[in-house]
Amino acid sequence: MDDIDQVEILGGGVRTPKTLENMEIALGRKDLSTHLNGDEAMCFGSAFIASNSSSAYKVKHVFLTQNPTYDVHVKISTLKEEDALTEEEQKALGAEEDEIIKYNQEFRLFNTTDYIGKSKGLSLNYDKDMKIELFKQVGEGEKELIDTFILDDIAKQYEAEIEYLKRENKREIDEKKKRDEKEKKDKKKKEKKKKEEDMTEEEKKAAEEEEKK
Repeated sequence: MDDIDQVEILGGGVRTPKTLENMEIALGRKDLSTHLNGDEAMCFGSAFIASNSSSAYKVKHVFLTQNPTYDVHVKISTLKEEDALTEEEQKALGAEEDEIIKYNQEFRLFNTTDYIGKSKGLSLNYDKDMKIELFKQVGEGEKELIDTFILDDIAKQYEAEIEYLKRENKREIDEKKKRDEKEKKDKKKKEKKKKEEDMTEEEKKAAEEEEKK
């Protein structure tokens, strides 16, 4: 209680004298503050914080930030140790520089200077089954596991995606071929029609006779 500088009481129940008396005894102080409207303060404050967290509302900024009490670290690794190919092994298999995958990695995702509610996105590009572990920093060099996420069947999904892209690519090639053939036929028809329009009656009769032969 010695660390508390000020006490602000809220809610309709604090109007009851006995409630105030019990609070003074429990807190060991008589300087209880009532600067806010106890009936509206909680809803008013919640509305301000919510509106400050949204881009849909423009209100006076409320300078209230709650920071995490610990750092959050992420550890990403393969489910099978033999799947964690090194950079040299991937290059030996024909992978280009921009195709190299870092299978095992660990980094800090959030720290105590971030605010609660902040979000960060991770781009995961793997072709092996992976494990993602979240840890919280509990001391110097000490971490405690928060949660574990297993990403399995990635290899099957990767192969299925490759097959899908191959089918889509073949379909586009086939459709383009059909369009080109149709355009070619249409062009021939137009040329033939134009040629017939420019022909004299004698030339038309000669062409008809040629077609009969």
